[in-house]
Amino acid sequence: MDRTGADADAAETPILTLPPELLLSILRFVDSKTILLSIPRVCRHWRSVSADVSGMRLDLSFIRDETVLWRMARHGKDVEVVARLAAWFRHVTSVDFSGFKTVSDGSVIAVAEGCPMLTSVVLTQCEGLTEASATALARQCRELTLAHFTECKKISADCMETFAENCPRLESFVFHSCGIIEDRHILSFAEHRPPLTSLDISGNQKVSEVSVAVLAERCPGLTTVKFGTCPIYDSGIEKLAELCTGITHLDLRGCIDLTDVSINVVAQHLRRLVFLDLGAVPLMTDASASLVVQNNPGLREAVFGLCPLLTDAFVTALASSCPMLTRVNFARCMLLTDASASELVKCPEMASVTFLFCGKVTDAGVEALSKGCHKLTFVDFRACELITDNSVVALAEHCPELTEVLLSGCNKLTKRSCEILKPLQSQLVKVTGVPGWEPGDPSCQLMRP
Repeated sequence: MDRTGADADAAETPILTLPPELLLSILRFVDSKTILLSIPRVCRHWRSVSADVSGMRLDLSFIRDETVLWRMARHGKDVEVVARLAAWFRHVTSVDFSGFKTVSDGSVIAVAEGCPMLTSVVLTQCEGLTEASATALARQCRELTLAHFTECKKISADCMETFAENCPRLESFVFHSCGIIEDRHILSFAEHRPPLTSLDISGNQKVSEVSVAVLAERCPGLTTVKFGTCPIYDSGIEKLAELCTGITHLDLRGCIDLTDVSINVVAQHLRRLVFLDLGAVPLMTDASASLVVQNNPGLREAVFGLCPLLTDAFVTALASSCPMLTRVNFARCMLLTDASASELVKCPEMASVTFLFCGKVTDAGVEALSKGCHKLTFVDFRACELITDNSVVALAEHCPELTEVLLSGCNKLTKRSCEILKPLQSQLVKVTGVPGWEPGDPSCQLMRP
């Protein structure tokens, strides 16, 4: 018997009649853009099932690339759009508004009210948001474990206490380049003893060692700590290292008042570091820096730029102690020579190297590095004035995975370097400082946003 209508369609496309539980399992692997814009349009069955995808991550950053939705947002209708999505996809647990600069408080409040099961929210460069958004999220979504606010200038630090008070499971909190954080904000936040494992308050000029000490006492489970450019003295970092011994990611870049005293305490108590940023800690010497890396053999990424006292002896200790390194940054460590570049061959997994303004590095160092680190994808030798075309030859010959080559200020380079790099142009994303490398080259076109 011939089947017609819906039965015939189902026979031809059996996927449309998948059992709900099987379709749900499949949809959990689909990106949120497809879930939001495509799946509901397939058929009524799929539309109904898509609304029940539990644990879905709602990434609204794609709206920037969707003409219709973006226009609606620009004309103040983003609240309507987002509210409708939040009401339909009520099981959403993660929302990302990254880069959605015109999103309004109304949209975020709609998400907070419509998606009470949220456990993760990311708000990056959302310039129009105020404290009303943060307050709504904290009070409506009490299951939040992750709340990240970056470059949301109008959101004040007063929201920190609201999150700590209303979100007892908060594990990861970022408040970077938003409203000014003062010690009083940190103290009220820490008073509730949130179960934090990750905290980023970088860029806040009014946070002192007093706040750091209190955080260490009340949040001993911290594993990721970022206090970049905070005016912290040794006593705060000493307390942090003594009480939070499980730290694996530590960012103290630009904490210019730190000395060997606190760095030695870090070396003594923190033995699980995989990421370390001590850039722009100008008083740190080879002795304390070497002790830190010797006690952390699992280190993968290390930033020591703008540390003027560091010498080749430190880099020798780093390379010898941390063979799994994949990224290092020695920008403006002007005492470093070819010996430092040569030592890095002890790290065969190295992918990214920065020797910006290290004027004593020559072709010999670059050639040695290239021959020993074949997985390099990013190299920065800008303003290394002794480098010539021979360095480019070595990089092109021994590092087939290169995608970025920064050589601005290497004035001895000639158009020969351009010809050497031409065979790699299909993979090169960024090239600077190479004479003859024109914007019309395919690789240069990839540099455009």
